[in-house]
Amino acid sequence: MTARPEAMVIAALDLAARGWRVVPLHIPMGDACSCSEGHKCEHIGKHPRIRAWAQRASTDGKQIRSWWHDWPEANVGVALGRNSGVVALDIDARNGGYERLSNLERQHGPLPRTVSDVSGGGGQHFLFRVHRRVRYVDLGGGAELLADGS
Repeated sequence: MTARPEAMVIAALDLAARGWRVVPLHIPMGDACSCSEGHKCEHIGKHPRIRAWAQRASTDGKQIRSWWHDWPEANVGVALGRNSGVVALDIDARNGGYERLSNLERQHGPLPRTVSDVSGGGGQHFLFRVHRRVRYVDLGGGAELLADGS
C-alpha cells in the first residue's frame, strides 16, 4: 500500500520535530526501485535519494519541504545514531528476527514501550533514545541494532 504523498512530508516533519534528522528515500516500484538500478537494486525503497545523506539529514522544515516537493512520494528515512539521538532495533521477519527477539527478551526482559514501525519485509523497527555514540551490532538471527551511519 502506498501512502498519500502529503502524508509522507507530514511524517517527515513529525519525525524532525522530535529532533530526528530525516532524509528522503527512494520508493519501490513493483519489484524495482525508483533509483537508477531499477530491478537490479539490492535495497529497493530503502536508500537515500541524496548524496552525503548522513551529513545532510535534517530537522529543518524548509529543507524537508523542499525535498518532498521534489519527491512527494519519497519514503522517509531517519539518520540513526548520536546526531539524531535515536537507534533502531531492526527485526527481520524473513530471517527469524521475531524468534531472536523472543530469545533476547527471555534473557534480558521485555523491551520497554517505544515508537516502532513495520518494515517493508514484514519485520519491525523499535526506536530508542541514545545520548552517546552507539555502533551497529549484528545480534544474529535476523536482529540488528542500527546506529551511527545507518
